[in-house]
Amino acid sequence: MTTNFAEIENRICISTAAVIPAIHHNEKSAEKVVKMGLYRNRKGNDSWQHYEDKADSRKRWIVIDTIPELTRQRIEAYYGDTRLAFYTEQMLSAALTRIQPDDKAHFLAMRAISETKCVQLAEACGWMRLVIRPGPPLMITIGAPSP
Repeated sequence: MTTNFAEIENRICISTAAVIPAIHHNEKSAEKVVKMGLYRNRKGNDSWQHYEDKADSRKRWIVIDTIPELTRQRIEAYYGDTRLAFYTEQMLSAALTRIQPDDKAHFLAMRAISETKCVQLAEACGWMRLVIRPGPPLMITIGAPSP
């Protein structure tokens, strides 16, 4: 699953790959805007603050709050509320990691259910494990940094 958003040092960030389609219909122009912004930040400008990805040093995570206003508005128009998009992506990832191999196998054993439906039911099991997981309830407040 491709991740567009991440939380680094309690700051919500967006990947450069996710910024490019959001800011311009021409991919080359958008790449130039992003590269110039990252370059200016390295030279001391406060905008376009970014972090290097720990798993892939070629990938950069840009702090959303430091993106210039016009560009940030384009990103918001493309993704909607970026904080909501971040938390939605986190919830989806958390649910999908809870799918167990036995889930799909159980539904495949019922011969009347199609392969596609088995995958959907296995995903539903992952969501249920997320909701019914032991421990404190999962609470996410939109607009506030996570603990």
